[in-house]
Amino acid sequence: MQAACTAVLLVTDHTAQHQPALAAPFEALRRRLRRRHLAAAAIAALAVLVAVVFLVEALDSLRPWRESWAFRAVGVGLALGLVVLVRGVFQALWRGPSARALALEIERARPEFLDALVCAVELEAAPPRPMNPVEQALLAQVRAQVAGRVPLTPALSAALRWRRLILPAVLFAACMGVGLHTRAWQK
Repeated sequence: MQAACTAVLLVTDHTAQHQPALAAPFEALRRRLRRRHLAAAAIAALAVLVAVVFLVEALDSLRPWRESWAFRAVGVGLALGLVVLVRGVFQALWRGPSARALALEIERARPEFLDALVCAVELEAAPPRPMNPVEQALLAQVRAQVAGRVPLTPALSAALRWRRLILPAVLFAACMGVGLHTRAWQK
């Protein structure tokens, strides 16, 4: 009797694998967040370099520096910028939000999911095993609700907006334009 139940569960579990995966939309969302964080890290790294050039220019206007000192200071700024960039790349690639964390964020803003979305994401992430009928029904229900598209919350929508990077990028470009014409950069 138990072997027959296991066979039935394996067959139903096998058919459940042909349905669209719930993790795919979350992976697409994670890739979008990762790209945005990489762009923000690049802007921050270049902003550090510009800030150091302005600092060297300000100090040079107070008391003139030799070229070798200005060159070393700009080199330190470049090194600091690289550290900021490497840290941002590391955080974006290896410490990005998991599918479970994204599902939890969605559930906080959309209470109609109850705990079903997180449970479904955890079930799909679990090692393959026969699922009981309740787990299969939960997965089917959540897949039907999501239908291949992750419902975004206001917090996630705000995090994905590229327009939020336009102002820092424009400010950086303006500062870099001014910074490239300073005596410290030309030394």
